[in-house]
Amino acid sequence: MPNSGHSGRDRKGDCCVTVIPQAQGGLRLVLAAGSPTISAEQAALVRETVADLGMAHATIRLEDHGAPSFALCARVETAARRAGAHRKPSSIPEQLPVRPHSAADRLRRSLLYVPGDDPRKIVKATTLNADSVILDLEDAVAPGEKDAARIMVRRALQNLDFGRSERIVRINPLVAGGTADLAAILPAGPDGILLPKCHTAADLQTLLQHLKPLEKSSGLSWSPHLLAMIESAQGVLRAARIAAQPRVVAIIFGAEDFTADMGLLHAQTGQALSVPRQLFLLAAKANRVQAIDMVYTDIHDLDGFYRDTQESVAAGFDGRQLIYPPQIEVLHRAFAPPPALIAEAKRIVEAAMAGAADGRGAVVVDTKMVDAPVVARAHRILRLAELAQPDRRQDE
Repeated sequence: MPNSGHSGRDRKGDCCVTVIPQAQGGLRLVLAAGSPTISAEQAALVRETVADLGMAHATIRLEDHGAPSFALCARVETAARRAGAHRKPSSIPEQLPVRPHSAADRLRRSLLYVPGDDPRKIVKATTLNADSVILDLEDAVAPGEKDAARIMVRRALQNLDFGRSERIVRINPLVAGGTADLAAILPAGPDGILLPKCHTAADLQTLLQHLKPLEKSSGLSWSPHLLAMIESAQGVLRAARIAAQPRVVAIIFGAEDFTADMGLLHAQTGQALSVPRQLFLLAAKANRVQAIDMVYTDIHDLDGFYRDTQESVAAGFDGRQLIYPPQIEVLHRAFAPPPALIAEAKRIVEAAMAGAADGRGAVVVDTKMVDAPVVARAHRILRLAELAQPDRRQDE
C-alpha cells in the first residue's frame, strides 16, 4: 500500500501515512493503534491536503509521533501521490511572510547538511545558528525516498522560519533526478542551489538552462545563488572556469568523492590533498567567490576539528561543511579573529576613513603603509568579529 514516513515510537517528530484510494465514501481518517489522538485542526489539515491533490475518496491511515504540521502535510502528500494523486497542491499551511534573499557576499563560515527527508532534524536546524543550512536531497536520502524528500523540503521552505540561516538545497546531479528536484523546490524560494559532482563549467551552464524558465514561471522575486561542489580530479583542474560562471557565489571541496576518484585508500590524507586544495583555493580567490573546505568526519573529536579549522582559516578558506551540529559553535570560535587582530583592523579602518576624508588613497598605521587591499581585509576581520558576538545576526 502507498505510504510515506516512518513508524515506531523512536521516530519522534515524524509520522507514517498510508493513503488507500476508494470508489466512494469521502475521506476517512483512521489513527493507527497506539497513536496519540491528533487535534481537530490536524485532522482537517490531513483531509484538506488529500482533497487539494484531487483525491475525493480515500482511507487515510495515520501513525503520528508528534509530527509538525509541515511534516504531516508532506507525508500525506507523498502517500497520496504514490497512491495516484497528481494535481499540483495549492494550499500551504502556516505560510510565512516572504523573507529577503540572502546576500551573495554574506559570510558562510558554517554550512550544515541536513537530510531532506528527516523533519525532526530539519526543525532542529532552524535553531542551530549555522550561517547556511543545506537541505540535502542527494547523498543523505535513500534512492526510494527522493520523492518524499522533495516534498518535505518544499514544505519546510514554505513554512519554517530558519532565522539568520541561509537556506540552500543540494539537489541531485541533473541526470539523476536533479531536474525533478528543481521543479519541486524552486517555487518555495530557496536562497541557493548546490550542484553536486560539478566537473565542468558546462554542468553549471546546463543547470542555468533548467533554472531560468522555472524561475520565470514560479514568479520568484530573486534568482537563487549557485554553489558548485567539486568532487573529482577533473573538477579541480577546471575549478577556475567553474568558479567564473554566472551567479556562482561559492565552490565547495568534496573530499570524500575526490579521494575516491583519485584512488586513495583514506578519505582525508593531508599530504595527498594539499595540492588539490591549493588549486581549489586559487580558483576561488581568482574569481572572487568563496572557498568552502571539506567535512571533518571524526565528529566526536572537537579539539581536532578546532585545530584543523584554524589551519583552514589560515590557509584562506571562507567556510566549512558540517555534518554534526556541535561542530557549529567550535567552527565559529575558530573563525573568530583574536583581539589584537580586531584592534589593528579598527585602527586601519579608522585611518582609512580619515584618509578618504582628506583625499588620501593610502595611509600609515603603526608605521606600515595601508592601501585598499589591506583595508578590505580589515573590514572582513571586523565582520567576523561582529558575527562572533552572541546573538549577533548577519545583515542580509
